[in-house]
Amino acid sequence: MEHQVIPPGQARRWYYGDDPVEPLTELQSALADLLAKADDDPRSLDANSERAHQLVTDTCRRLSRTVFSPGGPLDPLLYKQAYDALIATRDAERDMYEVYANDLECYRERAVKGLRVAESDSDRLALVRRRRKYIPRLLAFHAQTMAILEHLRERR
Repeated sequence: MEHQVIPPGQARRWYYGDDPVEPLTELQSALADLLAKADDDPRSLDANSERAHQLVTDTCRRLSRTVFSPGGPLDPLLYKQAYDALIATRDAERDMYEVYANDLECYRERAVKGLRVAESDSDRLALVRRRRKYIPRLLAFHAQTMAILEHLRERR
């Protein structure tokens, strides 16, 4: 099953016959694959950072609309702490992604200009440091989401 992005303003309500676990599992599996590649070669995230960020966005949106919604499997009032932790983790990923994506864009633009070795090394080091801060944000979001999925599976 291919995941679909839900356009803004077209929120889908959760119905009792729906099972949110399968689509969430697919999103998290895709994120886990990207994280595994980044674990083998962190530079691979440079080519996949937008995809990773989109997976986080899609996952959080789906959780908000199908899991932590009135009538959903985890009522947002009863599971407020878990929902707030999810949003905080998503916000941390979003903030670091914005900075990392900007650094990556600057690095690519400056690489085309043919910088001196010292300037190029400085840019590369800045990008490496930012990537090292971004990957743990992705890992934290993935872990948070996997804990929610495990809880949903236990409730079945």
